[in-house]
Amino acid sequence: MQPAQLITNLGNALFMFLLLICPSGLPTIAQEIGQRLPASPEQQSDPNRNQFNQPTEVAPLPSTPPVLPQQPAPVSPELPVSPEQHILIHKIQVIGNTIIPEQELQALTQSLEGKETTIAELVKLADRITQLYLQRGYITSRAVIPNQSLVDGKVQIQVVEGTLESVEIEGTQQVSQDYIRDRIALAQLKPLNQFALEDQLRLLQADPLFKSVTASLRPGSRPGQAVLTVQVEEANPLVIGTNIDNYSPPAVGGERAGGSLTNRNLSGTGDQLSIAATSTLTGGAQQYDLSYRIPL
Repeated sequence: MQPAQLITNLGNALFMFLLLICPSGLPTIAQEIGQRLPASPEQQSDPNRNQFNQPTEVAPLPSTPPVLPQQPAPVSPELPVSPEQHILIHKIQVIGNTIIPEQELQALTQSLEGKETTIAELVKLADRITQLYLQRGYITSRAVIPNQSLVDGKVQIQVVEGTLESVEIEGTQQVSQDYIRDRIALAQLKPLNQFALEDQLRLLQADPLFKSVTASLRPGSRPGQAVLTVQVEEANPLVIGTNIDNYSPPAVGGERAGGSLTNRNLSGTGDQLSIAATSTLTGGAQQYDLSYRIPL
């Protein structure tokens, strides 16, 4: 068989496969062929690299997280006495806290216990407790002075540890929204932590299924709750590769040509189907590879 005929047969086989798995995506693929050139010589240093279809290389994590603005601090409820009225405080109890060590809280509350102080000073104390949460990344958690009778000089400071009320996803076309939710599930642990959420969003941003990922928070329907909006722009899931090399044994023809096609999101859940074919230009040796992967 002549080399030209082999290349023609190989091209026809790949074209038929394209028609089978992506009949509506051929124009887009044609536009990207020029951008999907064979790997550089440095990447082909391994003689067996092009023998089989290679997994997609993982892009480095973005250095900065998607946009994630903080929520404004809620206003404390109205109190039963004037903010400037002096009251004798015997004991300050902080309730609702599961994050800040008791020793840190006591170091703050003891400064006002056993003294006459004002409601305004108690509000400042609650703000300092809020700062302890903010410094640890709990951007939706707040400490407030709830309405209370202030009996026997006992004061309660209520900590509202923030949570995600819901996650809204925008911009999906082929990728399942559950695929995105599963990848930020760790960030939805209670209470909501900015650093954990940013880490999960960075991983999502590095996913080759997406061109871009942005996120924002807005107040939810109740104090301490927030709504996370994740907006994505999907990348083309189809990847075409071609190669020409002389890695084949001389006995079957040293020069060979090949091509591969990968659908990185076959059913919307990030599952990947790949097909690759290689044929020597002389000798007639042909090799085919078909693989399927599904994320767990």
